[in-house]
Amino acid sequence: MSDFGRHVLRRRRRRNSEVNIQDNEGNSGSEWRNWAELPRDILLIIFKKAAAAAILSSAQFVCRPWRHLSHEPELWRCIDLRMYGNLDGMVMVSMAKMAVNRSEGCVEELYLENFPTDDLMFYIPGRATLLRGLHLISVSLNEETVVETLKKLPLLEELEMSYCSFSHKVVERVGPVCPHLKRFRLDQRVYTLQHTIRSRLNTVALAIAKHFKQLRRLQLFANSLTSTGLSAILDNCPDLEYLDIRNCYNVGFLDESLKSKCAGIKELRLPRDSDSDYEYVVEGFEYEDSDFNAPRSHTESDWGYSTEDDYTNIYGDWGGLGDDFM
Repeated sequence: MSDFGRHVLRRRRRRNSEVNIQDNEGNSGSEWRNWAELPRDILLIIFKKAAAAAILSSAQFVCRPWRHLSHEPELWRCIDLRMYGNLDGMVMVSMAKMAVNRSEGCVEELYLENFPTDDLMFYIPGRATLLRGLHLISVSLNEETVVETLKKLPLLEELEMSYCSFSHKVVERVGPVCPHLKRFRLDQRVYTLQHTIRSRLNTVALAIAKHFKQLRRLQLFANSLTSTGLSAILDNCPDLEYLDIRNCYNVGFLDESLKSKCAGIKELRLPRDSDSDYEYVVEGFEYEDSDFNAPRSHTESDWGYSTEDDYTNIYGDWGGLGDDFM
């Protein structure tokens, strides 16, 4: 057992002892309940609703039956290790490896947030051959490592690379190595408002249009694409059923041609649609100075508006950057 595990075990035993003493003193006249004796199928349902980190850092140390249950492969079909408290990054890496091992090759979906090294990515493929969904959020990984990992996940159908600093070249390389990909999510932390013509505005969108023709769901929150990039995606991804381009303000307003192309999409989230149900933090705007190329972060109030009506009043009929800003 690792030092971390021994520390948690000692703390858990001491805390359980204190709780038992309090229960015996304060509830001597009431019926005492032994949670460890709950039916296994009931405990399994409860454990499935618990976060993976909670099981690995706490629940498995409560008692021997819970320890045995925590090794049940069925618990680890979906491993969600998004930000959990203030645990050290390397502790989270150890937890992730432990969770993947306990799945015994049955893990189908994996969420990783704020993981600091490439080590885990080398570890996953050989032990997660059935993986169908991989979600990378705010990870600091080498692009080559990501591509090489994806090559070894032949069943992958869903990929998320949100709040990462990957270039469009990763998107170009992911498409050919993930032929079964149906769901793709590439969210940016903040929308970047640019005042100069930049050829890179549609690099991601055009890469998706070229290499992800089989997509059914696509989310590009706060992406820099313009109407040109959106049109390319709609032309080349005929099976799209869900498209989320909220906070992609370069698109502006849809003309009749784009509206026609969007007609077959069952659920469409447009640039100025509400982001109240967005699960991550929305961080306003970032302005890129055309002279010094130095990004500066701003909130909505910095731009002089705080509501959609204020936005419309300031920009008037401005409809995005348009085709000339491809």
